[in-house]
Amino acid sequence: MKKYILLSIIIMTYTSAYSQSSWFWQQPLPGGNLLYDVKFFNSQLGFAVGKLGTIIRTSSGGNNWQLQNSNTTLDLQDVEFSTALVAIAVGAGGTILRTSNGGINWDAVQSPVITTFFQVDFPTTNTGYICGGGGVILKTTNQGLSWFQLTSGTNRTLICLNFFNENIGSGGGSEFIILTTNGGATWTNQNLSFDPLDQISGIAQIDSLTVVGACNSAKGSIYKTINGGINWTITDLGIPLNYGNVDLVRDMSFGNALTGYIACDLGTIMKTTNAGDNWIRDTTFLRRYFNIGFFWGVNALDSGIADVVGGGETVVRSTNSGASWFVTSGGKVDLSSNYFTDANTGYSVGKLGVILKTIDAGSTWMSQQSNTIQNLNDVHFVTSDIGYICGDTGIILKTTNGGTNWMMLNASITNNLHGIFFTDINTGTTVGNNSKILKTTNGGINWNVQISSGTSGVTLGPVIFTSPDFGYIAGDDYLKTTNGGNNWLRLLNGGGIDIFFTDN
Repeated sequence: MKKYILLSIIIMTYTSAYSQSSWFWQQPLPGGNLLYDVKFFNSQLGFAVGKLGTIIRTSSGGNNWQLQNSNTTLDLQDVEFSTALVAIAVGAGGTILRTSNGGINWDAVQSPVITTFFQVDFPTTNTGYICGGGGVILKTTNQGLSWFQLTSGTNRTLICLNFFNENIGSGGGSEFIILTTNGGATWTNQNLSFDPLDQISGIAQIDSLTVVGACNSAKGSIYKTINGGINWTITDLGIPLNYGNVDLVRDMSFGNALTGYIACDLGTIMKTTNAGDNWIRDTTFLRRYFNIGFFWGVNALDSGIADVVGGGETVVRSTNSGASWFVTSGGKVDLSSNYFTDANTGYSVGKLGVILKTIDAGSTWMSQQSNTIQNLNDVHFVTSDIGYICGDTGIILKTTNGGTNWMMLNASITNNLHGIFFTDINTGTTVGNNSKILKTTNGGINWNVQISSGTSGVTLGPVIFTSPDFGYIAGDDYLKTTNGGNNWLRLLNGGGIDIFFTDN
């Protein structure tokens, strides 16, 4: 019984209170929503926030993360500590949330304006600032219990702000940087040139005179002043395209006056050890396929600890000043197909050769060794032990022991395969790009090209048989066979991504 539940993207009915939803996360845990920001109070205590009101908390340095009840499904863009117990989270729709008990409860705080807030910063225990759409800047002097609006001097979106102390700070956004030296009472717009649509995505007020701004230009760039804005230098970060796609700068954080990190959209991490004058590029988490929003936020501590968050509720951490990184939450890889052999035992396959197995109805998932980094697109089991997987570049895998071992079969093609189905332990069909249809009658030892009428050069998959003779294929075209796949007839133009029949 085939169940196409894409575990990595079930978000449509997700709420911040998982127990109240008819769907709940099984993989990855504690969830899989995009995280926009992470902040740590010390090496152990931290929050991360993101899509649909997601707040997760750790008190173990990321070894374990627990979901917090935010009481909202609006996106949360940023979080910041005032003390170990008091924190503020901000986001869409003028959302300001406050906890005074370390995240056990989050209460809504009234905002004087309704806009999307992008960042919150507390330079002191009592004094904090929020920035957002329309050039809005809010300020609190009572640990976030109440907020009042400042005049920023711009109506363009403010994406980031950072204060050295309660008086001296900087902000950045759509093609501008602003500075203040009097607690936000007045702001000075800097005379800088930007390319159209460039944004300052992260900013650091390192000391009273030094400001570093990270810009999401095509290759990334750094704007820096060491004299309070009198002069600025602009440095190209030189971030290369990632498989033809721009790896946009998303956030920047300094742990001390010299060491800072930049998180980029497609997996790049940049690091400086000389206050932003020079940057080195870490490619540890670069994906080999296009994955927007893989990284989004970064937070650095003076102790050499840094955390980066992004898609799939992923959190990665370094404890050695960026020399190496490890995943503490999420680690999502897109999953393409599931197959359950009974109520408890199931398999899920996906990108980069991932095979996961559960024997307890999905409560836990164990990785299996596929011995490939190709994307795996479909999985089908004939018995509890015998199963098949197809994937990119003509990959076909087979197991005869419930996934303990997977062997590579030779289909003698390099087309991407998107669907596979067996009617018995010997007879199976796999389909894919360029209208490719292959059939085996000896358990995958040999594969023969099948004839399809009326279709050519299209992507096919998945495939299902309701009996040894009757089968159907979805994809760019819909096909049907009534003789076990020896011949296929095109029914109509498709565009389908899944197909299921209960009988012929």
